[in-house]
Amino acid sequence: MIYPRYLSERNMRGYRREAKLLARADVLSHSKALDALARRDGFKNWSEINFIRRASEAAEQTLAEGFVIAMDVKEALEFEKSKGFLEDQLMWHLVCLKLVEEYLAEKRASPSPAVFYEDPDLKGEWQESDFDQDNAFESIGGNTTVFAYSGRTPVLTPEAASFLLCDICFWRPEQMWFKGQRYDGQWINDQVYGPPPAVSYETVEVSRTGYD
Repeated sequence: MIYPRYLSERNMRGYRREAKLLARADVLSHSKALDALARRDGFKNWSEINFIRRASEAAEQTLAEGFVIAMDVKEALEFEKSKGFLEDQLMWHLVCLKLVEEYLAEKRASPSPAVFYEDPDLKGEWQESDFDQDNAFESIGGNTTVFAYSGRTPVLTPEAASFLLCDICFWRPEQMWFKGQRYDGQWINDQVYGPPPAVSYETVEVSRTGYD
């Protein structure tokens, strides 16, 4: 599946810088260089890139000021989209880029695979291939569906957002962004049902009645 592509302001600066270099070398005029760079990266022309950048700015604003959720692809199939949520594929790209960035940062901060994956049987040290951004994006993006809230009923707090989600979702979202702040699925669940009780295994007795 081909998704709309998010373009950041950093991407735009990179294109303009490349076009200037081509123009200074008298390879192409600045405008033709921009079109050539756009076609190189799979776009029709520079106008299409500008159009996508404007859409990307709108996605950035929604993530910073609105209400966005990320769900497991299979669990999203049962999600009640009629409650004011729309699947947003451009937002999907933006959100997955952020998740990949955080995931790789956590990986780099961990001393070894055994520590990161909490598996003492894993041997060896990190390899540079373990931090490949494309592989991480494919893994995270391939298992994520993103929805943006556009319902008529205002949702004013992250707690209210949690109650709404718990009301309409059988499966809780894995992540929620509310006015730019990210919350995980456990936080959403805890707002409605409270944190899970602490279990002291010293006080748990297993009865063998009926098994002797």
